[in-house]
Amino acid sequence: MSQRLVPLEGTQNFRDLGGYPTEQGRRVRWGRVYRADALSTLSAGDLAKLAEIGLRLVVDFRGDEEVSLEPGPFQGHPEVGYLNVPIGENASPTEWRERFERGDLGDLDEHWLSRSYVGMLDARPEAFAQVLVAFAGEAALPAVFHCTAGKDRTGVMAMLLLRLLGVPRKHVIADYALTAEYTDGKIRAASRWFSDHGVDMEQAAHLFSARPSNMEIALDHLEAEHGGIERYAREVLAMDSALIEALRAELTEAGPG
Repeated sequence: MSQRLVPLEGTQNFRDLGGYPTEQGRRVRWGRVYRADALSTLSAGDLAKLAEIGLRLVVDFRGDEEVSLEPGPFQGHPEVGYLNVPIGENASPTEWRERFERGDLGDLDEHWLSRSYVGMLDARPEAFAQVLVAFAGEAALPAVFHCTAGKDRTGVMAMLLLRLLGVPRKHVIADYALTAEYTDGKIRAASRWFSDHGVDMEQAAHLFSARPSNMEIALDHLEAEHGGIERYAREVLAMDSALIEALRAELTEAGPG
């Protein structure tokens, strides 16, 4: 079996989305799409390892301020494509920091994350569609998508991708929760951001959580308000049958047995 967590010096949460079974009896291919936290502190050794896996595309979900303050090594890279698709600013360290600075903490509670995930699904479909279209083409793979913590914006993207590939809900939720296991609840990139901006980490503790209920609520919303992933993909993301099948052909393979 391939290894899910890719051990790198500069990240905690760079991991392969391969190996999950699908409802159609297939499984997600290993070594095709990865999810990650911030890549701005990758070492020379890390970059060499990513070159070994043949990385071709980096999708960065961070906003302008995050990118400018902590640029990654793939902007302008001669061999690896870089696509900046800012999404979900209400789930970014920039937004959190501004809320703390204003003292505007009224709804920054334990349900903030799940509400932000629902908001992304409703407000930013064009961003998710742009990435899914890119992944349907072999020339973009292997690819990685990331934000700062590798949990929220990245988590919603992973949920949509895995569900569209036919991965059962329980595995999607388990994949989301792996962030807590790999970071032990201490996400270095996000912690660094908060510390640099003088934010009390204790006040922000729940924002670092990866409770399964956060993703369960997002999946419930996808079902109740959008009729499930197939309808969401066709009617909201404007993906036709040919594009969906191309994505599945690129990213899944025959399952065992």
